[in-house]
Amino acid sequence: MTSAATPSNRTKSAFLGQLRTGQVATVRDTNNMPEQADLLRAMGLRPHARISVSRTGSPYVVIIGKQGDCCRIGLPKEVADHVAVEVDGGIIAHRKQDLLTILAKFLQRRR
Repeated sequence: MTSAATPSNRTKSAFLGQLRTGQVATVRDTNNMPEQADLLRAMGLRPHARISVSRTGSPYVVIIGKQGDCCRIGLPKEVADHVAVEVDGGIIAHRKQDLLTILAKFLQRRR
């Protein structure tokens, strides 16, 4: 069984507050801040929840769930820094402009 402190073969362990906009992760543990853990779980930020980062800073905005069945929540950076996650390799574009920027960079690399 993979714990929050032990990375698996495909993913990398980190804290939510370390992720960049567009990164995708799976929540591993919210117990690093016991006084906030129940509230975070009630908002959907619970172990095994799939999340993507919509905005960094404070508030740190994350999308919980998949498109069509998701919610957005804002967290103080201090709280995001204590939520353990397993980071996926993919990036999700949340806005049309983000997608166009990613596409332009990809096309430039191919030249």
